Amino acid sequence: ADLAQKNAKNELKKSEDKVYRERKERELRLNELKSEAEEKKLHAERIDRRALQRPASPLEDLKDKLSEQDQTKIDMYENAFSRIKEATGA
Repeated sequence: ADLAQKNAKNELKKSEDKVYRERKERELRLNELKSEAEEKKLHAERIDRRALQRPASPLEDLKDKLSEQDQTKIDMYENAFSRIKEATGA
């Protein structure tokens, strides 16, 4: 009976150790995945910030660089073009 009890205790101890090791491995893996997810999130945020800093279109970027006189000419041509477009029904 003593031998059976010792064997049962040893088996229980082995099972507990196995469960403990497996839990530790799962926790480590979970932490790795969390770190990976955080890195991806930060990377995505950096990309979004860069996209917001860029001009919406090359035309807008060009308009920002033009002098006031050039901008006035462009506005005049755009206005004339829209009137021609309306007149022709295009």
